[in-house]
Amino acid sequence: MFVFNSSSLFSNRSGTITYETLIKPRSNHQYDVAVSYKNDLYRVVIRETPPSRSPGRELDRLALRSCR
Repeated sequence: MFVFNSSSLFSNRSGTITYETLIKPRSNHQYDVAVSYKNDLYRVVIRETPPSRSPGRELDRLALRSCR
């Protein structure tokens, strides 16, 4: 889970935004997270890279309820 605090200096607003996802880690793989913020929107990209150092793949967001 990622929690982002947000606030606006000019409109006197504040709050938190959460991004939840389930990751099923695989042995010997590396996981990197990149977060960007533009126009009041956060974008979270999680990339899985195998030991061969190929470009890997971007992971889809999975609901926590899918963990059964």
